Amino acid sequence: MSIIWTLRKLVDPIAHREAQAAQERDRKHARRQGLGEGGDTPPTATAETSRRFECRVCGHRSADEEYCPRCLAATMVELSDEPEPAAGPGG
Repeated sequence: MSIIWTLRKLVDPIAHREAQAAQERDRKHARRQGLGEGGDTPPTATAETSRRFECRVCGHRSADEEYCPRCLAATMVELSDEPEPAAGPGG
């Protein structure tokens, strides 16, 4: 371990923990591949990247969960995974 690794742990402990978790995930994936248990693709953080948000005002969609770049306001709401119901004959 280097001195920079130790200083990073003191200065930004959250980023240090995330880096350790990513390294451990990569190590486990490499072990599984060596044993023939893993797939061809490395593990990814799909829960983080699959979240989508839409602006309540203008309808802009993005991965940013707080501010809409068009309205420049905190108007983003999370989209649900289930499809929206189709409008009926009266509406």
